[in-house]
Amino acid sequence: MWLPGFRYMAVHEKSQHALRVYLLLLGELDQVDFRPVKQQWIANVLGIKVPNVHRALHRLLRINAIQKGPRRGKTLTYRLIAVPQPRSVEKAS
Repeated sequence: MWLPGFRYMAVHEKSQHALRVYLLLLGELDQVDFRPVKQQWIANVLGIKVPNVHRALHRLLRINAIQKGPRRGKTLTYRLIAVPQPRSVEKAS
């Protein structure tokens, strides 16, 4: 079920941080429930800076790899989307 998502990310995702964040979130999130995820926690686990985590999460949202849910206090919630698909075609660089 996740193989098409992995293939899409491997072929189309140029950001190493986004790919690493995605792989970490695969172990933390599911497709049904929105779960709280703190950017500082991701940064600590992966050994990257919070601004890079922020950009990676926005990239994953833009390509529909994850979906943002309601806040729980100050913490954002997310859930996975099984097969990431871009919302719009991006220009080739």
